[in-house]
Amino acid sequence: MPEAGAQVVLRPGDTVKLEFLYHPELNQTQTVRPDGRLSLPLVNEVEVEGLTPEGVREKLLGLYGVVLKDPEITVVLDPEGRFVYVGGEVDIPGGQFPIRVPLVGRLTPMEAIMQAGGLKNQSAKISNVLIVRRVGEKQYARTIDLRTAFRNEETEPFFLAPDDIVFVPRTRIDRADQWVDQYMNRLVPDWVNVNLGYAYSRTKSTAGGTDTVTASPAGISVTQTK
Repeated sequence: MPEAGAQVVLRPGDTVKLEFLYHPELNQTQTVRPDGRLSLPLVNEVEVEGLTPEGVREKLLGLYGVVLKDPEITVVLDPEGRFVYVGGEVDIPGGQFPIRVPLVGRLTPMEAIMQAGGLKNQSAKISNVLIVRRVGEKQYARTIDLRTAFRNEETEPFFLAPDDIVFVPRTRIDRADQWVDQYMNRLVPDWVNVNLGYAYSRTKSTAGGTDTVTASPAGISVTQTK
């Protein structure tokens, strides 16, 4: 699974606030368009996707330096537009499933779970917590053993990326049909096809097509046919 970047880079849908120290009439807040650009006064279209806030600042200083004298610009990214999704055996307040956790700074799976409400002590299988991540047109999945967080063992931290899914499975799958229904219909988007690990098989017809769940001791595969 590709690692989450150490630096935050802009992507479509992000909201950025631009402040001009000597030209406050140019101050504004904009959302990065689907094409990765901002439309700004005096310099028109500016591509910002993939740049850090500091990288955007440097780019704008160069562009505005042609039309303004000694521009000073601050670029601030609004973190509230970035989330991870937590579900499974978690004490989610009010029973809402899943819960969105704001991704502010560098967030680990355990930190996200605690913000979502904490683990269900009797049923959470923390040795096999699933992380699902989508990068471009590809998806990745891996499991993490969170028991090390309670043993004070020294390990390399794993950091979440925007839109990651954190799923805590049960220690015993004695109600498999309900569990798979929650997993398949409430948490994981249509693009997910991952392995978890228990014995179960089912095919379900939906308005959008057919959902097929095929499982073995090696894992569970969730696919959709439109």
